[in-house]
Amino acid sequence: MTEHRTNPQSAIRNSQSEITFDNVSKFYGEILGVNRVSLAIPPGITSLVGPNGAGKTTLMNLMTGLLRPTRGRLSVLGIPTDQPEQLFRKVGFCSQFDSFPRGLTGREFIKSFLMVSGFASKEADELTTKALERVDLVAAADRRIGAYSKGMRQRVRLAQSIAHQPSVLIMDEDYLESYPARSGHDVGSRSAPEQRLRSGRGRDSRRARRDGCRAPDAGADSLRPAVALGGADVSRRQRGRGAPA
Repeated sequence: MTEHRTNPQSAIRNSQSEITFDNVSKFYGEILGVNRVSLAIPPGITSLVGPNGAGKTTLMNLMTGLLRPTRGRLSVLGIPTDQPEQLFRKVGFCSQFDSFPRGLTGREFIKSFLMVSGFASKEADELTTKALERVDLVAAADRRIGAYSKGMRQRVRLAQSIAHQPSVLIMDEDYLESYPARSGHDVGSRSAPEQRLRSGRGRDSRRARRDGCRAPDAGADSLRPAVALGGADVSRRQRGRGAPA
């Protein structure tokens, strides 16, 4: 029998650059959401593929700290998900549901969340504009969200989730469909907004890129909820890797 030893320092480094689930289960009363999940998601793009009710949204809500596991432990970049103040500085979450404060414009919506997160007004203005540019929504930024189309509401949610330049972006919907098929925005190829998302830079010293639209070069079944993890150029690593859920 051969004994394999693990370098403790290597394990620490990995946990600080990955999303890790350690024997995680989630029950809703007597209903099982996910069962004994042990998973490590490395830097890159991961798509969660599975039928309705498979547990994809539950996994994402666990990653973002919106749900607490019934059993087991999980962390994001080494941060336990029960430490929201640290976690939310690193994570952007784009849910599948609309929930907007009444009467706000797209610009006001994004800036208000940045201000609540502690950004100064001037920096919040700059980050808001950059986020709007990256999702191709500058022209409609000063219109009320209540007058937006479904695709525009998807894009403003995406802009809000990336405005603080997170290291991890979690999306519970296929956002590629929200971009119109017009010159330069052909949904059959990488759109101009997607290219802008690829050019984003992280706030940490690694200046990591994140892709906010889809797992590139994957099949149609992979254009589903996705996790994009910073720490590497995710347009080059882990292409089209699908994780069943």
